[in-house]
Amino acid sequence: NNQGTLASNLTIASNTHLNNTGTISGSLQNQGTLNNQGTLRGQIINHKNLTNTGNITGPITNNSNLINQNTISGSLTNNATLTSTGTISGETQNNGTINAIGTLGGNLTNNGLLNPGIKNLLGTLTIGGDFTQTKSGILTLELKPGSRSDHLVVKGTAHLGGRLNLDLLP
Repeated sequence: NNQGTLASNLTIASNTHLNNTGTISGSLQNQGTLNNQGTLRGQIINHKNLTNTGNITGPITNNSNLINQNTISGSLTNNATLTSTGTISGETQNNGTINAIGTLGGNLTNNGLLNPGIKNLLGTLTIGGDFTQTKSGILTLELKPGSRSDHLVVKGTAHLGGRLNLDLLP
């Protein structure tokens, strides 16, 4: 457990669990489980499980499972699964799966699967910049009877390629 300040390059080993309520600055390689309730600053590469209820300032590369419930600042490359109910500012490149309610403050390039809302939970995802869906990108929106649905709000320009999936819910 870190409740103070760590300022160095840090690797969290496999089968290791770290709870951070303090500040970690420098490069961070997570190969275990990291629960951040404090502040992470620096280049962050997640290879296992990272849950953020604090603040992260990247750049961040996610290669496994990242859950964001508060704020991520800086560029984000998602190569696996990102679930967010918070705010992510900066450029986001999705090569995996994003399930999100909230705000992506910068531009989003989707090469993977984008689910505004979270599976079976309707919601709105706002993109503060441009949205580019490449030919390999898939956008999935869930629809319920009575005019209820997921929403994708793009404040910049939308460049649409790839596929649109509409899932009807009971």
